[in-house]
Amino acid sequence: MATSASCPKCGNLSSRQHSRYRRKLADLPWAGKPVTVYLQLQRFFCDHSLCPQKTFALPLASIFRYARQTSRLQYQLLLIASQLGGRAGARLASLLGMPTSRDILLRLLMQQPQDPLPPPKVLGVDDWSLKKGTTYATILVDIEKQRPIELLPGREAETLATWLKHHPGVEVITRDRASSYAEGASKGAPNALQVADRWHLLKNLGEALKRMLEKHTVQLITSARELAETQQQVKHQEQIALSAQTEVVGPSVSLSSATATYALRFYEAKRLLSEGYSMRAVSRMLSMSRKTIDRYRHLETYPGKSFSNRSSTVLPRKKYLIERWNAGTHNRKQLWLEIRAQGFTGNYLCVQRFFAHFKGAEIVSLPELEIKNWSSSRVQFLLSKPQDQLTEEEQKFLKVFFHHCPQAKLAQKLALDFHAIFREKRAQDLQIWIRQAKTSGITALKNFATGLESDYAAVEAAATYAWSNGPVEGHVNRLKLIKRQMFGRAGFELLRKRVLFYPDTG
Repeated sequence: MATSASCPKCGNLSSRQHSRYRRKLADLPWAGKPVTVYLQLQRFFCDHSLCPQKTFALPLASIFRYARQTSRLQYQLLLIASQLGGRAGARLASLLGMPTSRDILLRLLMQQPQDPLPPPKVLGVDDWSLKKGTTYATILVDIEKQRPIELLPGREAETLATWLKHHPGVEVITRDRASSYAEGASKGAPNALQVADRWHLLKNLGEALKRMLEKHTVQLITSARELAETQQQVKHQEQIALSAQTEVVGPSVSLSSATATYALRFYEAKRLLSEGYSMRAVSRMLSMSRKTIDRYRHLETYPGKSFSNRSSTVLPRKKYLIERWNAGTHNRKQLWLEIRAQGFTGNYLCVQRFFAHFKGAEIVSLPELEIKNWSSSRVQFLLSKPQDQLTEEEQKFLKVFFHHCPQAKLAQKLALDFHAIFREKRAQDLQIWIRQAKTSGITALKNFATGLESDYAAVEAAATYAWSNGPVEGHVNRLKLIKRQMFGRAGFELLRKRVLFYPDTG
């Protein structure tokens, strides 16, 4: 038992005991079981005549005033609250032998004082949605220490400028290309170096490529179909080659004599072109149009003229018609009457045209043409990837697509050059690239280059220095996870406490 204690008000040492009392404190669990500590404490008189404190309790360094838990238990609960919040944190704490309520956990978190942090030298800035499409806020991250230092309500230029004025010492500011952050950084820290985020720059380039490709949808579809036809033809290359060489179509093949003739002309045109004849000469020798020869020039194998790939009302009944034909029913009118009984609404000429493409006693149907969807979103990624990172199929598609859309070939070169500027830190080539993009004739890339000029200093810094806004994006993802855990029921201040709280690792 203590024989004396100092008054917390005046510091006078007193040895005159007033009384004793008991305190009950929750402590860390033992083997998963809750632990309660009972203490008997003393109260002393303060004999200093000018002190307003007449009596005082013996102070304890490890226990807060009026606390019901020990300091070490409170710290454990604080860690749980910062990671899981109230309801989920209370469930976990109870399972670990530290029964508590969600209100206690949230109160512990809200009462936690935030120690003032030294102003960062390298500051990362980005926005995040408190309510998507309606309310936005700003997160500030110390890039060197890799930790968030503040959440600001709103994403206006004045909000960022005010914070920077109250926290001088920032030397580098990494940000996306939002004009509000550029203006706020210029007002609040005019001497700081602004660095545009490289990921956003490359993302903006991809969006420009996509806008360009959306104007060439017909070429994308045509190229996808040609590639599918070529791939199908490769699977049946032996059959086509045999037909092309012999010009004989037996009773059990799927190619008509006309198709075999077309295949012969294709291979002959390829042979003449490989020997150095011009397209005009080949056109005159084979009585073919130069447009057809130019198309053949970019194909490796004969694309075929399969009727199964044409649009027809008979196609849903194709399997039934081929089975009946192969079974020996060659009366086309009889077959038309049979499918009419099944619900076919077309006329007899549709069935007649269907069988006009097949010669012989038996029809062997080619598999249905499988056309992949080469969308503008998918192709814009291909235009930004180096040639050695593309699959063989992707290379073949781009080869066909460039034939139909030469503008895309130029866009690919510009995209690869832009990536190389930032990957290899060639800031001196940035101005040249902007000029090339503006004179390329591609509207989307011209507008993108004009936007780069409006924020040129930050873009040039991104191609010069290694600083990036990547760590900020990571903390935004963490912030979104915490926000969704709270199901929208918590306010901005509680979210701020959870995001900014970092446990003491010292």
